[in-house]
Formats: sequence, C-alpha cells, structure tokens
Amino acid sequence: MLKIVMLLAGVLVVYLLLTKHKRGTPRTHAEAPKQMEDMVRCAHCAVYLPKNESIPSGEQYFCCEDHRRLGRPR
Repeated sequence: MLKIVMLLAGVLVVYLLLTKHKRGTPRTHAEAPKQMEDMVRCAHCAVYLPKNESIPSGEQYFCCEDHRRLGRPR
C-alpha cells in the first residue's frame, strides 16, 4: 500500500513540475497577442472601427462608402 501512495505522490510531483515549466515558457509568434490597432469614428454614424478598415476622406473616416457619400450629418 505504501508503494502505491509513493508512486502516486511521485506522479503528482512530476505533473506539477511539468505544468509549471510549461507556463513559464515564452509564447511563440503565433500565440502572441495581436497588436493594438488605431480606432477611428465614422463621421456619419459615430461607429468606431479599426483605422485600416475605414474609408478615409480628407481628415474624416467613414465605415462604408454610402456614409462617405452622405458625409457628416447636420
């Protein structure tokens, strides 16, 4: 009985050491969090969207081509 308890304790120690080591390893490029993107506000409807997905027109940004054509609401 003592041998079984010692074997289980040894397995538990190895498991804990492996999980601790796994958490301490640095992330790979694929696991790295995405970089923050600049957000802009649609000049027509005030919806925020990533700058790279917006439609720029002068110093204003729009969420779609229809809003760009309509322009800023009055």
